[in-house]
Amino acid sequence: MGECVLRKAGYYDIENNTEKRKMFLHFQSIVPMPRKNKDGKDDENTNAISLDFNTKKKTFNFILDRELSIENREYFFAFLADANKRKKFLSTNNMLCFYSKFITDSIAYIEDKRKQKKSKQWFLENISQDYDELLKEIKKAFYLEIEQKKKKAYILNKNCIDPDKKDSLIKIEEKILEQQKDKTKQIPVEVLYNSLINKEFYNKDSKKSDNFTPIILAKIDGKNILDCEKYRNAYINLVYYDLFERFFVEKGKANKICHICGEKSKVAGDVSLLMKFYGTTNNLFFENLKNTEAYKSFSVCKPCLMKIFTGMKFTTTDFRDYLLGNACYLIPETDKDEPDFDKKYKRIFKLLRSNEGYMDDINIINGLLQQANRKNFKFNLLFFDRPGKQAFDIVKYISNIDYHNLSEKLKLFDKYNKEYNLSLFGNNNSIKLYDIRNHLFPTKSSHNKVDPSLFRKDILDLLEAFLHDNSLNYNMLIKRFMNIYRLKFNRNKIDELSPFKMILMLSIFNKIKPLKGGETMKTGSCVTQIQQEEYQKFFTEHHVVYGNNSHRQGLFLLGTIINGIVYGQRKKSSTKSKGSPENKKMKASSTFLKKLNYNGIPARRINKLVAEVQNYALIYDIYEETGIWGTMMDRLQGIEKSTMKGEEIVFYILTGISFNKYLGLTKNLEK
Repeated sequence: MGECVLRKAGYYDIENNTEKRKMFLHFQSIVPMPRKNKDGKDDENTNAISLDFNTKKKTFNFILDRELSIENREYFFAFLADANKRKKFLSTNNMLCFYSKFITDSIAYIEDKRKQKKSKQWFLENISQDYDELLKEIKKAFYLEIEQKKKKAYILNKNCIDPDKKDSLIKIEEKILEQQKDKTKQIPVEVLYNSLINKEFYNKDSKKSDNFTPIILAKIDGKNILDCEKYRNAYINLVYYDLFERFFVEKGKANKICHICGEKSKVAGDVSLLMKFYGTTNNLFFENLKNTEAYKSFSVCKPCLMKIFTGMKFTTTDFRDYLLGNACYLIPETDKDEPDFDKKYKRIFKLLRSNEGYMDDINIINGLLQQANRKNFKFNLLFFDRPGKQAFDIVKYISNIDYHNLSEKLKLFDKYNKEYNLSLFGNNNSIKLYDIRNHLFPTKSSHNKVDPSLFRKDILDLLEAFLHDNSLNYNMLIKRFMNIYRLKFNRNKIDELSPFKMILMLSIFNKIKPLKGGETMKTGSCVTQIQQEEYQKFFTEHHVVYGNNSHRQGLFLLGTIINGIVYGQRKKSSTKSKGSPENKKMKASSTFLKKLNYNGIPARRINKLVAEVQNYALIYDIYEETGIWGTMMDRLQGIEKSTMKGEEIVFYILTGISFNKYLGLTKNLEK
């Protein structure tokens, strides 16, 4: 993938070494995007902050720079500041480094590399003395020497602040001193400048930098370093060395076989942090137990490492998203000669997360395939967790996913959405892949606190089964559904159509691969025919649930009668408090629904439940469909001896309630 990205950008056609390095670095740089607020929307602070050093006036100023957008990525040329490395980037994600460490770290880093035997020649050829002089000039003009923890340090000199901001800085300093118990104690440099920036740009009284934009850049006399002809090449080469070249200059091994391309060339003598994984970090795995033999565990040449770095960064920026609530990378299986390979893969996330049907996205992807003269493609999904800054845990890796196969399965959702006209109820009531997250696993509707780590393995195992056409366990799906439904009911947050939609999903899963324990041998017996066409058609279509099973059909029919009672109760209560907020709460449930035991109803108690239903049906004088009682009782014969689990019994009753609710809503909306 890295080769595809570089080839598309024209990297291999560039002759100038510095420009080639700049292009490679472009794909390693931070993608400029605003921070997300608590609602998941882009923060209103969309412009980067720059620290401008005016070398002529010997003043510095904080100003708002260009907007954080993908179009300005090349302009910002920003890189992440590693907490454990010297700070040397002029455009980065950490404002604090510019207050102190940036200048001393940059000078010390270059001086150190110029002295080292292995790196001094490279720095002599690629980093001009002009850049060294620039750093020393900035240090002398804008940084003040202080003693910090009994060591010499340098901080941004407040006396060099631009005259336009001097009064503001003085007022802020006075206010902070007033709040301090020890008036003689020096104000920390980060507190002073953070307070100034917050006041000037965000109109906030804060000493923190949490709300600062994720890119901060230093400028020289109002110019980006890339616009300073005298220093441009040196800075590009410095960044290139730090992020890439050092692996070969400082610890490279000549005339070794690359494990990627198989060619003999100079390979990296150490594995970069980004690529550390089991077997490449512990010297117990190395030859002679020596760290100097680390390259033998994973040997990579310069061209291959460049492609790997590019592909990895492209994945983390362009192919990263959330699926079913889990952080995920999409890893393509692509052809290096396909220039626009990224377009169809980016659409895959939208396809899998769709809330409005799948056909539009499928048609777009099919169009892209046609343009590329291809019929199909495959991809992989890597689900991960970042428990710490240096940790990266792989939660699940689902490989070899076939797009054509996936699209055919997703079309089944659209088929049922169209067949049952679920668009009438809005997008939230259509069935989609994401429903396995909503109906089978904890959400805010079912739990006060949701810890995804407790069930993410189960949800991803289920997703893998769907993607790879593996058979799912019928009883497990019903058990999960009932656990969540019960909790939602107790919190008055149920979706009344969810049992009906669960039937549709069971049929979809069964069409993909027959469910384990789904369609049973003939259970129960009956002599009557179902007179309601909608019910008979529903049983036939969803034979995995109802086919050959009179008991399940009987419980469904019992549910349809219960729905009539629920409707009667709600109708009666609505006449007492029509339109009031209290009434809306009452409509979420009914006294009869509360009689059902959502933990499960034993088969031996069905007759008692039927008697209660008959009694309530008389009280509320509900409309009864022709022959419904006889048909139901015929199908419930012998159920008291059934081995059916209690939660299953409640589920089938709920499907009848839910389906009748669906029919009623459909008729009302069609009117």
